[in-house]
Amino acid sequence: MIEQSLVYIRTANPPRRFVGCGALVEGGYIATCRHVWRMAIENVAKGQPAAAPVVEIEYPYSWENSARVTTLGRMADICDGASGPTPDLVLLTPDFTPHGLIPLPLAPCERFEVGEGYAFVGLRGLDKGNPNAVKEASVGGTIAVPMGSDGRRQFTGNKPGVYWTDRGSSGSPVFLKPGVQLAGILSLSETGEEPGKAPIHEAFVVPGTTIRTHVARLIAAPVARNQHLAIAELQPALDALGVQDVPLAEIPGRLTEFIVAAQTRAAEPVPASNGADIDATIAAARAKLGSLDTAGAQTVLGTKIAEIEETHRQRLIPLLEEKAAIEQISYDYTAAKTTLKQVLTLDSDRVWSWIELGRLCETTGSLGDAAMAFHAALAAARRTGNERDESVALDGVGTCWWRRAIWWRR
Repeated sequence: MIEQSLVYIRTANPPRRFVGCGALVEGGYIATCRHVWRMAIENVAKGQPAAAPVVEIEYPYSWENSARVTTLGRMADICDGASGPTPDLVLLTPDFTPHGLIPLPLAPCERFEVGEGYAFVGLRGLDKGNPNAVKEASVGGTIAVPMGSDGRRQFTGNKPGVYWTDRGSSGSPVFLKPGVQLAGILSLSETGEEPGKAPIHEAFVVPGTTIRTHVARLIAAPVARNQHLAIAELQPALDALGVQDVPLAEIPGRLTEFIVAAQTRAAEPVPASNGADIDATIAAARAKLGSLDTAGAQTVLGTKIAEIEETHRQRLIPLLEEKAAIEQISYDYTAAKTTLKQVLTLDSDRVWSWIELGRLCETTGSLGDAAMAFHAALAAARRTGNERDESVALDGVGTCWWRRAIWWRR
């Protein structure tokens, strides 16, 4: 059961006060909310400011000696927002995970974390005889597609008469129907006066993809340390692996492959080509690759490629226009139209190529194609600001319109 990944977060010091929930996820980490962590350690921080903060993690579905299994949990990642809003999220490392509990796989992309679903939450107050007891409840709702500026998605209840999330349910796992991956964890909920019976059924979810990003960084950290690299140097490769939905367990091996391949390629001698400038560009790109700056290497190459393509384009256009002129002289109008289209693919602002194409279409009886060509010539003339070319293009549009009108009257 995927619901068995639910855990309870309590203060580690007596009387072990229940604060919120969490979820056991890939890598053996506990995902919970930042504000749950803060509430759980606030008294420890005040009384023992030098002590490393810990919380108690209770596994409600694991029992030993007629009692629920508990362990201590420590901070693994504070999950600061590097390039966006800081999520209401922290990752904890438990001292151990009970045998038989399977960590939840995390949603790798949006389609696994939006739509109809449910939250499996811990709620207090459901037992009237023991109002402080925590019980599990399934809360149905829909996870919205739009993501708020704070990085959370809205979770709207679809059955007003049933239980809803309340204080203490933050950090609870949220799933799609059907689904086996963690769609996210509850972060904030609108609550009512009676526990579990809120009149307003709106909550917010930290997405599974957000959690996955931070877990991936934790899993990648040992690889970075072993290679004497900063984790930021591996982030582009991590991002690419995330897009490809690579399982988190494979990330260390994939990163090691990437580092070896990049450094091996960078160390290879640059073979002589047909230009010293090209050789120098490849050498500069490989220097970037040697420091794992794949984006920098691609920029170096892309700039040179664009430069060569522009030079090639400027050299090719006059040759193609000359070829089209000879094809027209030879009455090979089909070939001439094809060649002019090649020219215009390279440069759509060649007004006279559009005009010649329009005239050829008129000659071959394609008035619709001719009208499109003359309109394109008119647009190009206006873009380039040539009034004479604009006048000629307008004449072509008018002539084409007149000839079509005559044809329809027949």
